[in-house]
Amino acid sequence: MLEVLGIKNAEKLVPLEDDQKPTDPVTENMNLLQGKPVKAFMYQDHQAHIAVHIAASQDPKIMGLLRQSPMAKVIGAALQAHIAEHMAFEYRRQIEEAAGVPYPDPEAKMDEATELEISRLAAAAADQVLNKHQSEAAQQQAMQAMQDPVMQIQQAELQIKQAEAQLKAQKLQVEAAEKADKLDLERERLASQERIAGMQTGAKIAQDKAKMSFEEQKAGIEMGIDIAREAAQEDREMRNQMQQTQQTQQTQQPEGEQ
Repeated sequence: MLEVLGIKNAEKLVPLEDDQKPTDPVTENMNLLQGKPVKAFMYQDHQAHIAVHIAASQDPKIMGLLRQSPMAKVIGAALQAHIAEHMAFEYRRQIEEAAGVPYPDPEAKMDEATELEISRLAAAAADQVLNKHQSEAAQQQAMQAMQDPVMQIQQAELQIKQAEAQLKAQKLQVEAAEKADKLDLERERLASQERIAGMQTGAKIAQDKAKMSFEEQKAGIEMGIDIAREAAQEDREMRNQMQQTQQTQQTQQPEGEQ
């Protein structure tokens, strides 16, 4: 339109998309802020470009200045469109990586057989990429939840309850062990008392037997002494009688015989 109007150097005023050359992500941000067109290319590191663009969109200083510009909405829409372009190329790269084969150029023509084969490979690869992204999203949500103060308090309370339950279980184990030890000690004490009582009973029986033997011996000795005394007494009495008899006989003899 500019060329029809006769304006010279129209390509410098409004560069066409096909005329653009690849640039680094910082230069792309500069062009976006100045209202210049930007373009993503297949070979670029799209994750790096997306990271730089998102960092710029979240920068409070850049956003504060941008909100004062009458072109804020246009620039914001262009930035989001450019990030989506990088995301599309990154998604294509991930599908190719999951499929294990490179895909033809998006602008290249392909026959029906090639398109069917690529579609079938893409279906399997898309499931793998989806599962991977879902897993990453779940991990990210879990990490964000862990950073949430309320969640941290709940986690702390859960850990405290788990620690209390563990301590209670350990206490029950200790008490059970103490009861078992007490039962073992009580059984040992009773067994010891039984052994001591048995020893005392045996000693008493032995002592009684010894005492009975001593008493029997003593009684025999005393009996023997009594018998000996009686025999000695009888012997003395007999001797006394014999002496008295002799004296009597001597007294009764005539004087001449004497």
